Amino acid sequence: MHRADLFLQSNQFTGAIPTTIGELGNLYNLNISDNKIAGTVPTQIGMMSKLRDASMFQNRIGGRIPGEIGYLTDLLALYLDSNRLTGPIPTSIGKLTSLVDLRLRANKLTGTIPSEVGELKNLEVCEL
Repeated sequence: MHRADLFLQSNQFTGAIPTTIGELGNLYNLNISDNKIAGTVPTQIGMMSKLRDASMFQNRIGGRIPGEIGYLTDLLALYLDSNRLTGPIPTSIGKLTSLVDLRLRANKLTGTIPSEVGELKNLEVCEL
């Protein structure tokens, strides 16, 4: 199997992230940043086991960050900043032990910062 990348950033794309995104099992890099994408982050994102970089910042994505994000154990960078996300940061974020860069700022997140974030030993950038 080969590595795949999907770069769709800096356009005017609208609509929601399709639930079929989980079928992209060989995807290493997903960049849909700087568009007008709405809807939620589908739970099926947790099926993308090879994903290393998830860039979804500067859109109109709302709802909660799905707990299934914790299945992306090889993820190095998660950019969900500048969206309309609500609710708490899921504790499953602590399972992202390879994570180096986490950006969730400029949303409408609530609650406390999970202590699991402090256990991410490889984390170099953390913008909450």
